[in-house]
Amino acid sequence: MNARPAAVEVAVRRGSRTIHWRVPLPAKWPPSDASALVVRAENVWRSLHSVSFKEQLASDSRPPLESTWRIEAPNRVAYQVKAGWAGVVIGARRWDRPPGAARWVASAQTPLSQPVPTWAGAVDAHVLGTGTIKGRPVWRISFFDPGIPGWFEIALERSTLRTLETHMNAASHFMLDVYRAFDASPAITPPVP
Repeated sequence: MNARPAAVEVAVRRGSRTIHWRVPLPAKWPPSDASALVVRAENVWRSLHSVSFKEQLASDSRPPLESTWRIEAPNRVAYQVKAGWAGVVIGARRWDRPPGAARWVASAQTPLSQPVPTWAGAVDAHVLGTGTIKGRPVWRISFFDPGIPGWFEIALERSTLRTLETHMNAASHFMLDVYRAFDASPAITPPVP
């Protein structure tokens, strides 16, 4: 009889210091395949007119870099790093503003198709379990994106298949995105000079 493992214990040693990490495993063992759910979630991404999100990005144990983003179909992106750079991309034009500056600097840009999910591909997708985010029932799904390469855990709203959260771990790249304002984000316009 195969017993379902409850968790994996990881110990990372560096010099005289050891960090212990307990990773809980899915309640259902083996976990259900989530490949079809991920494909459906990707289609939902591409059908959106707009979305906004907050991002935390870190490369080590220091506090993460925080930024806010707006994405708008078919090719518009705007972001503001907390106390840092800001940018606006509209088709083949972009504008950047350095920290503390009032002036935007215009330049050419390869158009970006938007909205698209933050992952390029998903391998070994599984349902980790269910939960809620702000009262919304979600599926928690994990997968590997070999194009990055990186490991993802996403929270898909069960009724709409919208991605409410994305956690991504890659080499020196630890990211958390929290999405909101689906099809209700403020319009992205060129910055005022």
